[in-house]
Amino acid sequence: MHRLIQIAIAATFLFGLVLPMEGQSQPLRDDTQSEQADPEAPAQVFASLTSQAAQAYSQGDYEAWVEALEKLREMRPHDPQIMAQLVSGYAEIGERSKAFNMMLIMQQQGLAHDWEANPHVESLRGERLYDHLKSLMDQALQPFGEGRVVAEIEDISMPETLAHDPETGRYFLGTVRDGQVLVSDDSMESWKVFADSEDEGYFWSVFDLAVDAERRDLWVATGVTRQYRHYQSDDRGRTALLRIDLDSGEIKSRHPMALGGQPTVLGSLALAEDGTVYAADTVNPMIVRLEPETEHPIPIFSNPELPSIRGLALSGDGSLLYLADFDLGLFVIRLTDGNAFQVAIPDELNVSGIDGLFWWEGRLVVIQSGISPQRVVRLELGPDGLGVTGIVPLEASHPAFDQPTYGTVVDDNLVYLGANHWSRVNREGEPLDGDSLPPVPVVRTALDSEKAMEVRDQEALRRALQEQQREP
Repeated sequence: MHRLIQIAIAATFLFGLVLPMEGQSQPLRDDTQSEQADPEAPAQVFASLTSQAAQAYSQGDYEAWVEALEKLREMRPHDPQIMAQLVSGYAEIGERSKAFNMMLIMQQQGLAHDWEANPHVESLRGERLYDHLKSLMDQALQPFGEGRVVAEIEDISMPETLAHDPETGRYFLGTVRDGQVLVSDDSMESWKVFADSEDEGYFWSVFDLAVDAERRDLWVATGVTRQYRHYQSDDRGRTALLRIDLDSGEIKSRHPMALGGQPTVLGSLALAEDGTVYAADTVNPMIVRLEPETEHPIPIFSNPELPSIRGLALSGDGSLLYLADFDLGLFVIRLTDGNAFQVAIPDELNVSGIDGLFWWEGRLVVIQSGISPQRVVRLELGPDGLGVTGIVPLEASHPAFDQPTYGTVVDDNLVYLGANHWSRVNREGEPLDGDSLPPVPVVRTALDSEKAMEVRDQEALRRALQEQQREP
């Protein structure tokens, strides 16, 4: 036990290293052609287990609580809430080694948690290992990175996405509440309407923008949501891709989804060199493609096990389409043959809570708003692009962060929204407190940063914990 504590004192979060992948990329089922609903669909199973866990906890049956939590973690292995609850559950049933091991996993992945406010870990307090791991996780909340706020978006409700025109230097902003595309010069000090839902047909809340500078097109992913100011129930589930003239703001073409009445809302976009547009459906776990000179986007991939597809990014050669699921992490579709895989990652990487996903110089960049600390991380990829081989933090716990979401790559920088309004509005998009919404900061973070967090001997700590578990 003394050796364990001695090694633990030298441990900190593993970042900035080239890492061995713990597993191979796993094939992912494509259900695009499937017409039958699975009664044991993952969403229903997850909801049932969540209910079981909540009931067991309320009854003080911690053994059953842990059993349900372990099954939940099998489904969502990177969910920080499940991991933290497992620490609590293990501590309550006397499984101290398992509790410390889960704390270690969270710490290695750079996660933070307020253990002092957690009454269930009382049996762990006073141990030097607990104090050390808690200290390291507290340190994860310290600001890291050199990003700076370059603008603040004021008096605009629910800004959602940014795009940039490299030829003119202008920025474009899409909004959910008013269904507008706004434009500003490179200072982003003031915004004016570029295109909006006053234009006739197929223009609602804006969820993403993509600039095709070569063809002078601005692609808009738009759809009907209850937060849209002009929401009508008859329009629920309608969505479209719009092609707008990048210079005049006139709509060149409208491309609605045609899925026989199935509700859809298109979100994140990725643009290929030939003008093909890929879009993620935020309601159904589906990716669609709109090829040049075609009328409707068509599904190319669907899988019910992906509950919340957010970001999209296309590789530089256009052969790989990466997608981020908010709950399950990173996946990739090999467009040459249509096969899909879960991206292989090292144990030290937590891929939960990803909103924004970007391609830069052969690497992926992710914005993680759904974990603590909120952060921006650069991921080095293996030669085939199917696995992560290195992790470089770029920004964490920035003072301006309040659930950062989406943005755009500008040269060697990521320019992105450092906050959003979703948690501050009700179902109808109105401020929860009845007051005005706060400004949304625009943050610029350099993508070529080589600054890395201090690295210590995590593997030694992991081995020591395993030895402790073997002790009688």
